[in-house]
Parts: sequence; structure tokens; C-alpha cells
Amino acid sequence: MSIVIINKPSLIDYKSWALFVHNHPHGNAFQTPEMYQVYQYTPLYEPILIAAKDNEKIVGVLLAVVQKEYPLPWGFLSARSIIWGGPLVQDNDENILDMLLQAYDAIAQKKAIYSQFRNLWMQKFEKKVFEKNGFEYKEHFNFIVKIDSAAENFKKLNENRRRQIKKSLKSGVEIVNAKEMSEVKEFYSILNKLYKEKVKKPLPDFSFFKQFFLMPDLGKYFLVKLDEKIIGGTMCPILKDVIYEWYECALDKEFKINTQAHTQPEHRLITPQRIRYC
Repeated sequence: MSIVIINKPSLIDYKSWALFVHNHPHGNAFQTPEMYQVYQYTPLYEPILIAAKDNEKIVGVLLAVVQKEYPLPWGFLSARSIIWGGPLVQDNDENILDMLLQAYDAIAQKKAIYSQFRNLWMQKFEKKVFEKNGFEYKEHFNFIVKIDSAAENFKKLNENRRRQIKKSLKSGVEIVNAKEMSEVKEFYSILNKLYKEKVKKPLPDFSFFKQFFLMPDLGKYFLVKLDEKIIGGTMCPILKDVIYEWYECALDKEFKINTQAHTQPEHRLITPQRIRYC
């Protein structure tokens, strides 16, 4: 095996990359070419892409994004590099993982003040390689919910929650897939207000949400609508049979029905910790 590390996106075949992620046991929407393009179109976001190849075959991928709160020259002071759901390596190969992390660190240390891998899993071999490269592991919860059917999952809710949902539906509330950019703008307006007034954390520019909508293979917006007005919703990346709840919000004060705005810490709002299997 002769592994070559590539850190120039122009030298990576997108179809091969997409196929590798799709076929990987831990493949997820956050390591796909589509997500890379979303980052590309977002102001103050800079993707870092590194791939490992063996005889022109992709055997490892690491997609990160450097996020800044301000443009240069002050941008670096707020720059952090986030890696969701990665890296991905073939056959749990420690050598490939080690090479990806070394190549990544050589780039990231010049662009961000810290890096954070928001992993969706952690295997023993990975923990060892990460620690070798200077990373500290912190445990966290991933909530994985298997979705057998709408009826069965409805039964699993407590009685009070079921009553709230029935009341909402009787009030005329609908759950719809976003079909127009105007709906995404309404969703973003609610989300932006929530982040400014309660969450107090940086929110990506609208371009991020716009590009996500323009790439239907990447995921969907599930929106809550009442009288033709968007009153809440969630942005969900999707790959294979897994859907991830990412950004979500609602006008709970304006509409006293079952549309609760989530204002808990960062792990709830802007990381894919809540995973649902379709």
C-alpha cells in the first residue's frame, strides 16, 4: 500500500469522493462534496479538504471548515476549525488516520486558533491515534432514534406530548418540506432572531442556508406552517437512511401551540448530536 495525501480539492474527483463516503460504514452528510460546496458559498467560512489515495483510489477523507466571526485582519482571532462526522478512513486503518490528522494539523494551525472534531462515533483505534496527534477526547451523548413508522413513534411519546401535537394539528398547523426560497428566508429570520436574543452564538450567513436549499441531495427543511406563515422548522442533512437534526427554531411565544424553540447549549442547536434512522 502506497498512500498519497492530497490537500488540493482540484485534484480530488468528486464522484469518487461521494462514493467513498456513501459506502463507508460511518459515512455521513457532513463529509460529502455537497457540504463542501455549502461551506464554499458561505462568507467567513473556509473549507479544508484532505484525502488519502492508494493507487488513485480514495481510502480516506477529512472535511473541516474554518469559521470566523469577523473578516481579516481580526478574523483569525475568532477562527476555529470544526470537523463534523470525520475523518473517514478505509478498514479502520490507523496509518491512514494518522496521515490525515498530520496533514490536517499542518494546514489548520495556520488558519484557526483551535480545532474541534464533533464525532458521531469513537472507536478505540481512533482515540489512540487522535491522542498521539495531540487531541483531547471528551465524552458526549449522541441520541440515536430508530424510526419504524410514524404511528409507532407517536405511541412512544408521553401522553402530554401527544395531546400537544393533536392540539397543534387541530389548530391548522402543517409540517411541510420547503419548496420555495422565500420559505427558507422566513425560517432563517426566526432562527436569526433566536440566536441574537437567546442563544448568543454566531450564526452562519443566510448564504449557508440558501446553498443548502439549492442542493436537495444534501438534505431538507421541514417547516411548521400556520395560515401560510412559517412559524418554525428544522434544517436536516440526510445521507442514506439517516437524518440529522441540525438548526431548529420556532415562534413559541407568538403562537401558543406545540412549536417550542430550542434554546439549549451548542450541542443541541448547532451540532448533529440528534440522529434519527429512517
